[in-house]
Amino acid sequence: MENLTKFKLNRRRWAAQLALTTGLALLFLAALLWGLQDVTPACADPGTRYVDGAIGSDDTDCSDPAAPCATIGYALTQAGNGDEILVAAGTYTETLDVFGNPLTLRGGYTISGTAWLPRGETIIDANGADRPVIDISPDNNVTIEGFTVQGANHTFGEGGGFYINGATVVISNTVIRNNSTVGPGSGVWIENSVGAENMQVSLINSTVISNDSTNGSAGLMASAGDPFQVSIENTVFAGNTGFDVLNLDQTFEIVGGQVSSNTVTGHCAIGIGGSGSSVISGTEIMSNTSQAMIIWGPDNVVSAHNLTIQDNAGGVSNNGILTLTNSIVENNIGDDASVIFSENFSETNRLVLDNCTIRDNSTPGIVSISTGYAALRNTRIINNDSVHSIVNVGGGGTTPTVEMVNVLLADNETQGQNIVFQSTGSATLMNVTVAGNNTNGNQVLFTHDAMTVTNIILWGNTTGGEDMLGGPGTLSVSYSDIEGGWTGTGNLDADPLFVDPANGDYRLGVGSPCIDKGTSAGAPAVDIEGTLRDAAPDMGAYEWTGFRIFLPLTLRNVGP
Repeated sequence: MENLTKFKLNRRRWAAQLALTTGLALLFLAALLWGLQDVTPACADPGTRYVDGAIGSDDTDCSDPAAPCATIGYALTQAGNGDEILVAAGTYTETLDVFGNPLTLRGGYTISGTAWLPRGETIIDANGADRPVIDISPDNNVTIEGFTVQGANHTFGEGGGFYINGATVVISNTVIRNNSTVGPGSGVWIENSVGAENMQVSLINSTVISNDSTNGSAGLMASAGDPFQVSIENTVFAGNTGFDVLNLDQTFEIVGGQVSSNTVTGHCAIGIGGSGSSVISGTEIMSNTSQAMIIWGPDNVVSAHNLTIQDNAGGVSNNGILTLTNSIVENNIGDDASVIFSENFSETNRLVLDNCTIRDNSTPGIVSISTGYAALRNTRIINNDSVHSIVNVGGGGTTPTVEMVNVLLADNETQGQNIVFQSTGSATLMNVTVAGNNTNGNQVLFTHDAMTVTNIILWGNTTGGEDMLGGPGTLSVSYSDIEGGWTGTGNLDADPLFVDPANGDYRLGVGSPCIDKGTSAGAPAVDIEGTLRDAAPDMGAYEWTGFRIFLPLTLRNVGP
C-alpha cells in the first residue's frame, strides 16, 4: 500500500514537470515568432526583380515593378535562387560580378504602366574599366539575354565582354562589341580551372563585333584544361582584330552564323585544338585576312558540313581528322599554303572531301595531301590558279594514301608543276574527269611512286610537254579515254564529246565514245551528281543521262 502511494505521487510530479516544460517551450516559440514578425524571409521560390536606371533606386529589394532598382549590380545582390532580373532599356555604366545563385538576366525592356515589354536596347558599358564587363564565377548557372556588352579595356588578363570560369552559361540575343584585351578572349573568355562537371557555354543568335586583342583571340576563346562543351548557334563574328577570331581548345558545335571581315594577325580565323569530336555546319567563313580554319592535333576530329569558305587569305589546313562535305571553297587568295592542306606525322591523319566545290582560288597549291589517308569524292576542283600542282600527293614524313572518286578536275592553271603530282605513297583515280587544264609541267598526271587510273577521261588539257601522263613511278591505266593514247585494257583515244566544255559543262554528250565503256569493278554506284550508274558505267565523273531506246516486247529477241 505504501509503494502504491509513492507511485501515485511520482506520477503526479512527472506530469507537472512535463506540463511546465511544454509550457516554457511554447512560450519561447511564441516569443521567437513575435520577434521575427518584421523580418522578410529569404526568397525560397524564383521571383522577378526589376531594374530601371532612369527611375529606379537602390534602396528596395527590386521585386516591385513600380519601384525598380537603379543598377544591375545592386539587383544581383537582392536576387534569390532562380530569380529573373528584368532590365529596362538604357545605358548602365557598370561592371558585373555574377556568383552564387542560378539566375536569369534579361535586357531590353520598356515600361508601359506596370507592364515591362521587351522592345528596347539595354547597354552594359564598362566605360574603359580594366576588367571584364561581366565576370561569371564557378558553380553557377546563368542565362543572359538581350544586352549589349561593351567598353572593357582589360590590360592585364583575359576576357573583355565576358569572363566565364566553371559555370554553365547561356548567352542569347546579345551584342558583344568594342571590348579590348591584351590577352585572349576580347569578346568571350571561357575556362574551367575549377574542374566543374558537365559545364556548358552556349552563345545563341548573338553578334561579336569590333573587339580587339593584342596577343590572342579577338572573338571567343575556349581554353584548354578540364573539359567543357561550347555551342555557338547563329552568331556573327565580324570586324574583330586579333591573333585569331575563334580559338577552340574544347569540344564544340557551331551551327549557322558567320566569321567574316576580321583582321587576323596570326595564322587563321578559326583555330581548333584539343582531341575531341566537334561539328561546324551551315557557317560562312568569309573575307578574313588569314586562312579560314586550322585543325591542330592528330586526334582532333572535326565534321564540317555546308560551309562557305570564301574570299579569305587562304583556306583550310588540317593536322587532325577532317571531314568536309557539301561545302564551297572559293575565291580565296593567299601565298602561304594550299587552299586545302592536310599534313601530320601520324598515320591516323585523315582528310575526306565529299560533294564539295573548290573553285576560283589562287594559292600556292589547291589540294595538298602530305601525309596520312585522304579521300576526294563527288567533288569539283575547277577554275583555280596555282603556283604548284592542283592536287599534290606526298612530300611529308609518312606515306600518304589518296583516293579520288567522281572528281572533276577542270579549267585549272598551274605555273610550274602538273595537274596531279605524286611524289610518295599511292594514288587511285576512279571515274575522274581531267579536262581543260593548263600546266607548264610536262605531264597532266605525274607519279614518282604508284598511281592507278581507272574509268577516267583525260582530254583537252595543255601541257609544257608532249605526254599526258608520266613519271618514274608505276602507272597503271585501264578503261580510260586518254588523249594521245595509252597502253592498257579498255583504253580509248577519242573525243569524249563533252556537252559544252567552253562553258565548263563536262557531261557526256549524245554519241560520246565514253558511254558504257568503263568497268564496274570498283566503280562507284552513282556519279558526281548522284545519278545511278549502269551495269556498264561510263568513263569520267558523269554518267550519261540522255535518252535510252527501249524496244517493245514484241520486237525483242527477234530471230530464229
